[in-house]
Amino acid sequence: QRLKELEREKALISHKLNQQSELEVKMADFHHEQSVREHEATKQYRLEHDLAVEKLKQQGLIDREKYKWDTITNFFTGHEGKKRMMNLLGFTAGCIGVFYTGKVLAPLATQALHNRFFKPQLAKTVSYNSPLLSKVRSLVPGYSKNV
Repeated sequence: QRLKELEREKALISHKLNQQSELEVKMADFHHEQSVREHEATKQYRLEHDLAVEKLKQQGLIDREKYKWDTITNFFTGHEGKKRMMNLLGFTAGCIGVFYTGKVLAPLATQALHNRFFKPQLAKTVSYNSPLLSKVRSLVPGYSKNV
């Protein structure tokens, strides 16, 4: 009797579990079909919306590039542009002049000043101060070695 009751309870529980799993499978199929129907219904609208957004982004990028190039082109036009160009030209010429002075003229001026103040002079006479030569000089009057 007890065994039959356990068997019946086991069958009832397995039947409930089977029904619950079948219900979950049906619900999963329903949810999938529902999402597919929703996608099919809104697919064209989403595509048009995404294309419109991308077109606006691209147009914005194009407009930004045009504005940038117009600004660059107009930078040196007109009276103010001429002033800017002359300032830039003066600055560039000044930089080149400073660089030239530092790299070329400064070493040349240093060398010229060094040669002016520390100019080597050639010796007109050579005198050897050895004991033998001083003895010869004292013995021979008017002896000196000229170069």
